[in-house]
Amino acid sequence: MHILDLPVELMHMVLLQAVISRGVTRGLRLKLVCKQFYNCLQPALFESRLLDDFSIIPRYNDLDFMELWYIRKQYGAVDLWHSYFVYRVKSENDPNVRCFVEIRHLAESICRQIQGEYIEMLDTLCWLALERYVGMQGCREDRPHDSDTPNLGQNLLGAAAYLDNLPLARQLLSDGHCPTVNNQVIPSPMQLAAWAGNADMLRFLQEYLPDFENIPFEADSWRGKTGPGSIKGASIRGDMNILRLAIYPPSRMTPDSKDFAGYLFGQVDPHSKQGRDLRSALLCAKTPETFQYIQTFFQDPGLDNRFLLLRYAELGNVDIVRYLLDAGADINGGGRLNCNPLSCAARYWHEDMVDLLLKRGADPNCQTMQQRGSPLRAAAMSGSMTIVRKLINSGAKPIDNDWWPLFEAVRLEHTAMVRLLLDLNIGDAAARSQILELALDLGLDSMVQLLQQRGISLPS
Repeated sequence: MHILDLPVELMHMVLLQAVISRGVTRGLRLKLVCKQFYNCLQPALFESRLLDDFSIIPRYNDLDFMELWYIRKQYGAVDLWHSYFVYRVKSENDPNVRCFVEIRHLAESICRQIQGEYIEMLDTLCWLALERYVGMQGCREDRPHDSDTPNLGQNLLGAAAYLDNLPLARQLLSDGHCPTVNNQVIPSPMQLAAWAGNADMLRFLQEYLPDFENIPFEADSWRGKTGPGSIKGASIRGDMNILRLAIYPPSRMTPDSKDFAGYLFGQVDPHSKQGRDLRSALLCAKTPETFQYIQTFFQDPGLDNRFLLLRYAELGNVDIVRYLLDAGADINGGGRLNCNPLSCAARYWHEDMVDLLLKRGADPNCQTMQQRGSPLRAAAMSGSMTIVRKLINSGAKPIDNDWWPLFEAVRLEHTAMVRLLLDLNIGDAAARSQILELALDLGLDSMVQLLQQRGISLPS
């Protein structure tokens, strides 16, 4: 019997064992084998639970995997992680695995409160908690101390703010829950209201807060009508009306003033508590308009344009990168250690970003203090043959026996890319022998065969 003729249950078991033996990255490539594998692979991957311990260490910038997913240009990864999150929340039976159980309890509770549909609510809440869930790789298994246990009522207030349910929000506020509290599971109610664009809810929450209150005995803690959280929510939404509402709440004591939280307009201290909250919104802006507007509140926000350029190149935001370049940011990153904007764009598969940077004069051979940061290697790491060709056509070439691009293509088992890079004579004989040895160690049989066919042998 041919493997494709197996019953669905047996096909699932075959793929499950294949994923377990190959690991997440190589297992996902089985989706490319045929349509049947494509349809059956994800349930097998989820059942393996390998994604529980799978994480990607940032290579070029300081952003964690899936951080700012809501403004990051994605190519399917966010949908995969959200689907897995929903799967784990539905299937988790251990009450001590708090990351999943708390979302389920929150979904059940909000559905009881507003007579909502459970599956739809669970799906929504997993989106709200996705950024934190993916970042909790080492924190899921043990319940925190009682003092750190998330408050169900506080999280209900956040859900009510996002869903624009004013009656439930009013009840929870009267019970003493705070609009600005960030309680481990989902973002604060203020941030969620602004992110969802719920103007009436945001105004309602602002009315329950003082103009500004410093919270004693808690480092960097404060609350007020401007946040924390609401400006970030408006910034990631990219809505100027919501942003202005977050910065200038109509319930302020001086509603006609252009001052911000005790500072004159244009003179906000970026190191104050209010200033840090406002400045953090610059790091997650969705549009150049919101980015530029927030900038006007500072004489100097204290953020290097080189850093901002790298960040938004990684996020794939062409419009803000274009704005930063027009403002004079160094297109090659100014010699920043192990990183440059073109490498960031290439690594994360942003073809339009690569086009923009090359058109504006980015150096396709820009070398950082470590050659491992070259744009060509970054493109090979991404697996994008299109970007590799763009860079080569723009003059990218291996420098000083830089064999890393070839190794990355071999590691991904990208046959066409390996052949292309071999034809470019990347790596001397010793380097190619070392790559062959690594391919053997990793069990990459197809790559071993290809390299040997090209006359490459193991080190003597």
